[in-house]
Amino acid sequence: MDREMFSTYGDLWLDDPIFKPGYNFNPNSEFAYKIPETTEHNKFLEHINGLPNNDSPAIFGLNNLADLTFRLNESTALISTLVDVQPKDSGSGGGLSREDQVKKEIEEKILKELPPNFDPIDTAQSIEKFRIPKGLDPKKNVPLSIFLKQEISQLQKILDIVRTMLQEMVKAIDGEVVMTPELVVAIDSLFTQRVPGPWMYDATGVEISWISPALGSWLEGMRYRYRQLKTWVDKDRPPSFWLTGFMRPQGFLTAVKQEVTRQKSAEKWALDEVDYYTTVQTTEIKTSDGSIGEKALKSVSDGVLIHGLYMEGAQWNIKLGCLEESEGKDLKTLYKDFPVLHVTAETTKAQEDNRQQKGGKESREQLMKTCYLCPVYKYKARTDKYLIFKVFLKADSGQSTGEKQISPKINWKLKGVALLCSKE
Repeated sequence: MDREMFSTYGDLWLDDPIFKPGYNFNPNSEFAYKIPETTEHNKFLEHINGLPNNDSPAIFGLNNLADLTFRLNESTALISTLVDVQPKDSGSGGGLSREDQVKKEIEEKILKELPPNFDPIDTAQSIEKFRIPKGLDPKKNVPLSIFLKQEISQLQKILDIVRTMLQEMVKAIDGEVVMTPELVVAIDSLFTQRVPGPWMYDATGVEISWISPALGSWLEGMRYRYRQLKTWVDKDRPPSFWLTGFMRPQGFLTAVKQEVTRQKSAEKWALDEVDYYTTVQTTEIKTSDGSIGEKALKSVSDGVLIHGLYMEGAQWNIKLGCLEESEGKDLKTLYKDFPVLHVTAETTKAQEDNRQQKGGKESREQLMKTCYLCPVYKYKARTDKYLIFKVFLKADSGQSTGEKQISPKINWKLKGVALLCSKE
């Protein structure tokens, strides 16, 4: 992703206009970022000293919400540090020690709200009765059914880890077992309403569940994820899937690609010649628990519908079917709900053949000019580790920066436009 950003800034700035006198790197910013037209050392120093202490987000192509995000992250980091350095041996006003408070919360709330275990026999029998999608061979394993089994198995492991550790913490507080360093850290995490590390990572640091900064939202996420999988087992495939609710969303989309490829076996589609094809729907699902609420959605014949995504850096105009500038300048407008997305697959070989018949490169270049290849991330962190896939989104004609017209590809990339599965 860093290489991609460097390439974008290179396309924007390393061009002929930069050599013209008075060139402004971004006329939309409050300060005029220009190359000083002098050869004197003192003049260069004066220009450097005149640069603002805090650069405006506009110089980087970002909107004002980027500054809000930066300050919000700073505040969050400060609060986290304050929590880390607070005394760990103080009791509450009611006279309970921190250990007794944690024990009370475990016994009276957390353990009672944990979902029950999956019954492996009932689950296997229910999955065997699933309706086989049209075009798939009933004698072969159905990719999405295999994915469901894997997700249930992983969530069951998380349930076992959480339930066992909670029970061990209660026994350790009562003096029935040894208070190990791992349990001490876990008790401290619960006291400060954080998620114990072993619930999110294994001993090697690999993520095994989902990352959340707060204990309450993590436990809530567990219940929502359990409900989606249990509903899938009991009632067959839902009309739309909550992508956030999967621990391996990449695996889910790979299974979708495999199913579509098999459905097109008569047309001799090959998996290594297939890519994702997405279409933004006009339906919005704004429930916070991952369910579709009372929305009446029809299942698609090929591919799947997914929901629960948030857009950062811009917003989607449902009527026009394209990206547009994000409205508002407060926390409520930082993330925008994104409509239901239809995800299926198409063969890249057919695309190339069609483009060659229609003029080839021109149609591809036109696609890049009118659309933005938007990344979809599992979390807010913009790293390849959390990148799920990318979708083409229709965009406007871009914007002007003085003498140069910025293409939608560069415009929305500089603004950091992305789809997120989680706002935390």
